[in-house]
Amino acid sequence: MTQQKSFKRLVRSRMEKTGESYTAARAKLLSGDEPQQRVSLSTSDETIRERTGRGWEEWFDLLDEWGAADKSHREIARWLAEQQGIHPLAWNAQAIAGSYERTRRGRQVGEHEDGFSITASKTVAVPVERLYDAFVDASLRERWLPDADLRERTATKPRSARFDWGDDGTRVHVTFAPKGEAKSVAAISHVRLADSAEAERMKAFWRERVAGLKEVLEDLADNLFNPDPYYQQGGDMVRVGGVSYTIDVSQGIGNRISDLTLIRTGQRLDPAKEYAVAGWASVNEGTEGPPIWDVVTDHIRKKRTVAPRETGRVRVVGI
Repeated sequence: MTQQKSFKRLVRSRMEKTGESYTAARAKLLSGDEPQQRVSLSTSDETIRERTGRGWEEWFDLLDEWGAADKSHREIARWLAEQQGIHPLAWNAQAIAGSYERTRRGRQVGEHEDGFSITASKTVAVPVERLYDAFVDASLRERWLPDADLRERTATKPRSARFDWGDDGTRVHVTFAPKGEAKSVAAISHVRLADSAEAERMKAFWRERVAGLKEVLEDLADNLFNPDPYYQQGGDMVRVGGVSYTIDVSQGIGNRISDLTLIRTGQRLDPAKEYAVAGWASVNEGTEGPPIWDVVTDHIRKKRTVAPRETGRVRVVGI
């Protein structure tokens, strides 16, 4: 145990600046009400305790005992991740490590050995595999992050992905976590930023872009089932062949479609696989093959008599 604990040092630093008593300075720091102070905690004591099971003083004491004062940010984050059973880039680990470093080393918010970093996160009403694809699949990413020069470094589906950003030497790290079957969260870290001004600019950028990501992923079903008829624009999503699914029209956007299954095999659709599909009217340029109406016409001419079978491919609930 150190003679002068890190959290006590933070309290005394505030006392010198404000003239407050130890009790008043401690209470103000734990409340998390002053995010703009140079040496600050990432959130309130109540929030960090709710998310991790420990308060700020407990975490700082544990880090002091472990010897975190002589460790790098990466080492601290990894140790914290091991204690909580989470990824080192997860918010809990980064928030505690950053707050500790600002206290011990007088760094600015978001400052690390290799530059500044910012974080952003978003919970979206889609399965975690689909959220992962929205980042890693370049064609899907283009819909919500156009003109971004992201080059994949490593990826572990559906848990994490790391990218180089442009040619400035900065990097983007993303972790994904499910929140039940129909929701998931993406936590983004943009690291190695040049200074605090660039960090603020990129923080605003990512906040705007992850809002666009959520909108893109949750939009389609709303064309049919928005409670306001004015916004029910229709769509072709219910015209399927060879695939069955359940749609619960009583649910909100992003939570309606489930149980996507291949009728021929009875197997669930695998988000990691690619499937050949036919569409009534392609939205892609350079699509090969005859128009679908010609395919249907030729089929009927050959068969002469067509007897549609009831497959129960679309199950509607919540009406």
